[in-house]
Amino acid sequence: ITGDHILTAKAIANDLGILNEESLAITGEEIEKIENKEFEKNIMQYSVFARVSPEHKVRIVRAWQAVGEIVAMTGDGVNDAPALTQADAGIAIGAGTDIAIDSADVVLGSATPSLESLYNCSAGRFGKVTLSERYFNALDSDVEVVDTQAEWKKNGMVGSFSRKLISHIS
Repeated sequence: ITGDHILTAKAIANDLGILNEESLAITGEEIEKIENKEFEKNIMQYSVFARVSPEHKVRIVRAWQAVGEIVAMTGDGVNDAPALTQADAGIAIGAGTDIAIDSADVVLGSATPSLESLYNCSAGRFGKVTLSERYFNALDSDVEVVDTQAEWKKNGMVGSFSRKLISHIS
């Protein structure tokens, strides 16, 4: 989800493996032309959302929630605050605005790693969650990609928190 031009968003998504032959990219302008029920019905087809406003971000989060997904949203600006609040897990970047940080459940990139915040967020919203050693190992490296889907499902979650969580620990 980005405010960038759709061509830029698609190029980056292609490089990261987010956009593939089975998924679509859509702009905020196109989202505005789609009724809520139709957008919710087709939300899983989209993997790239470009040129979106704060209102579009909230609508995207709500559409994913409407199909039973647990949504995590990252952001660092004032424009991200509404979607951070709407998401099941709002994740702010520590160097972001105070409004984004105050709207989030978890803050990444702060001087002190927020593993406890992640645990508290997941325990508060989803019930008891056991964090695996992979989460603790993230404290010893700059970036670790953690597959969380199995962890959430193992603990009786409906849907998945996310397929991948990229932890930026400073």
